[in-house]
Amino acid sequence: LLRRDDAGHPLYFQGVMLDVTARKDAQEKAEVAEERFRHLAEQGPFVVYEYELAHVDPPVLSMRYVSPSAAELLSTPTSAWAGNLEAWLSMLHPDDVERMTERSRQALADGEPWSHVFRMIAGDGRIVWLLDRGQAIGHDEHGRPRQFQGVLVDVTEEAEARAALEASEATFRSIVETIPAVPWTEIVDPTTTRGRFTFIGPQVEAIFGYTASELLSEPEHFFRLVHPDDRERVIATSDRCERTGEPWDELYRVIHRDGSVRWILSYARRTLEGRPVWHGVAVDVTRHVATGAVTVPVVEAGERDKV
Repeated sequence: LLRRDDAGHPLYFQGVMLDVTARKDAQEKAEVAEERFRHLAEQGPFVVYEYELAHVDPPVLSMRYVSPSAAELLSTPTSAWAGNLEAWLSMLHPDDVERMTERSRQALADGEPWSHVFRMIAGDGRIVWLLDRGQAIGHDEHGRPRQFQGVLVDVTEEAEARAALEASEATFRSIVETIPAVPWTEIVDPTTTRGRFTFIGPQVEAIFGYTASELLSEPEHFFRLVHPDDRERVIATSDRCERTGEPWDELYRVIHRDGSVRWILSYARRTLEGRPVWHGVAVDVTRHVATGAVTVPVVEAGERDKV
C-alpha cells in the first residue's frame, strides 16, 4: 500500500509479507504426485477410471478420466462407451450381461466397494476377461454416491488357463469315475509310516459293497477287508513296498459286504510329493480267476475254490 503526504507526494509503501513456503511445497508435491499417478495410469498394465453420477431422471454418467490403454485393451474408442452405461453393458459377453447389469446398477445405488470378474467382447471380436475393482469416493448433499473410482485389470490369460485346467480336471474325473476299476490315492505319514486314503473311486461300492465315503472314514478298512488267509502276505508286501518304494503289484482276496469273496488285482506307484503318496488302481478279477485266466498265488488246498 502506497502512503502519501498531504500534498500527495509518495512517502513509503506499507504491506505484509507472508511465508508461503509450505503452501508452495505442498503444491509442488501435489503436482509431482499427479504426474506420477498419470504416468502410472497411462503406462501400467491396467485401466484406471473415474466418473461422476448425476442423480437426475434418468441418471447421467460422465467420465472424468479413463486410461488411454482402455481403447487398445477393448479395441474400441473410449468415446464409444465412456460415461454411457448402456453402451458399456452392450459390450459384455452375453453370459455375463444379466449378472453384471444388476451389479452395476447396485454399485451406482449404494457405492459400496466392488470386485467383479467378467468378460467383454472387444471391437476385434476377442473375449477379454476383466477384473474390476472400485468404490464411491464422494457423495452429494443427500448422501447418495456421486463420484466413483476403479481399476480394470486384464486377467484373460489367467482366466483361460483356469478354464483349461478345469476342463482337463473334469475330463480326468470323468475317466477316473467311469473306468471298470477302483482308482485310489493314499498319503503316508513319514514319521509313523501309517497311510491314509484321500481318494477312492465311486466304483468301489460295486466291488467291495461299501461306498467310498464309508471307507474313507475308516482309516484301517483295507486290512480288515483283506481275506484272513491273504492278510499276512499282503501286509508283508505292503511293508516291503513302503520301505523300498518299489511298485505295488498284488493279487489277493477281499470280503465283500455281503460276505462273498472277490479276487482283486491291485497296482500302485509311489511318488514323493513332499511325503510319500501312492496312486493305484484295484481291478476285480474274480471271473478271470474262476476261469483260470489269472494265476493266483499259492494258497492252502481248496482255498481257490472259495471264490
